[in-house]
Amino acid sequence: MEVDVVLYNAGTIRADYYFQKGFFKLKDLINMIPYLTPMTVIQISGEDIIKALEAGFERLPALEGRFPMV
Repeated sequence: MEVDVVLYNAGTIRADYYFQKGFFKLKDLINMIPYLTPMTVIQISGEDIIKALEAGFERLPALEGRFPMV
């Protein structure tokens, strides 16, 4: 699947290590996200991406699980 941007909730990521520069493999993804979390591919505007990012960061430093991974 070809996409330009991926937004993901940081609270779902469970990896406790750094990924090395280079190819990101399926086994890396499975280690990082061990849950069967549904993902959806949508087409949206750049303006909507900015709004989504702003919503994720607007309440920092509060730890509410809203922080997006990009």
